[in-house]
Amino acid sequence: MAELLKGKRGLITGIANNRSIAYGIAQAMVHEGAEVAFGCQLDVFGAKVAPLAEEMGVKHLLDYSATDDAVSKAAFETLEADWRTRLRGRRNPAYPNQPPASQRRP
Repeated sequence: MAELLKGKRGLITGIANNRSIAYGIAQAMVHEGAEVAFGCQLDVFGAKVAPLAEEMGVKHLLDYSATDDAVSKAAFETLEADWRTRLRGRRNPAYPNQPPASQRRP
């Protein structure tokens, strides 16, 4: 392990099972020394994602939804408090001009 990501942290979303691309990214990040947190819709994916988080030693398994600003904000606030740092959210590069979920029409 080269520890290329030692001291780095990230919230990984999009994990549905151990075959998700996001899961592979999380594994690679942890292997390189990063600390990661998992965010998913706990009511839908929690039972599948919790064992994966435990297996990888992930400390935070957070309720997260890209379509619910309040839930997303709570996840970021939890991480900011624990990691004692301000998190910068990344937007999907495929939709750079898309407004926040709270400003979208149903």
